[in-house]
Amino acid sequence: MLKLSTYGFIKYSIILFPDASYYFTPLIYVLCVIGIIYSSFTTLRQIDIKKIIAYSSIGLFGPFVDIISINAINYMREI
Repeated sequence: MLKLSTYGFIKYSIILFPDASYYFTPLIYVLCVIGIIYSSFTTLRQIDIKKIIAYSSIGLFGPFVDIISINAINYMREI
């Protein structure tokens, strides 16, 4: 659910606001890296298996957003 909603948001925001998407791309990359590091350290502190799975899936969400952003921005540059 988290990945699907973010994919839709990124897809439509890049189409509707291509200049703003290009301008804020470095900020999105930094926030993704911070999210990866923060959720990884939070995962290490957990002892409940449900929380471990939840935090680790959120940690894997950062590269997902990076890949979608990179591909979409490169696609918009070609058009």
